[in-house]
Amino acid sequence: MRTRSRLVPWALAAGLLGGATATATAAPSDTASPRGDYTAQSCYGSARSYTTNPYGIVSYWPGPSSYARATTNCADINVKSNVNRRVKVCWSNGVCQNRTTLARAGQWTVIATDVRDGASYHLVFDDTYTSSGKVAA
Repeated sequence: MRTRSRLVPWALAAGLLGGATATATAAPSDTASPRGDYTAQSCYGSARSYTTNPYGIVSYWPGPSSYARATTNCADINVKSNVNRRVKVCWSNGVCQNRTTLARAGQWTVIATDVRDGASYHLVFDDTYTSSGKVAA
């Protein structure tokens, strides 16, 4: 009987320490979800400024034969224009989206989804007006 009464406090102490460790390691981290809010903030936080380059009947960014690269920060290509603009994405292999998307002034708009990291692309705007804004990809 005497041996059990000495083991019980040690077992309790070990259980409490183990529970505290489990609680401490179970706390959520801000990088736990690959597509959570933290990633979205990181995506927009790494956005680059752009100014369109008029060329013929459309405008491009970064240019008609220049390409930007998608990063690991975003899963999509997002545009935030200073004015309402219709825009589509063209890839370095010459394939372009079939339709344009209206990017509303001052709002983030998803232009392309599930973009491969490192993919080369440029944006094509439906008119020759010079505009500026941000792109996150």
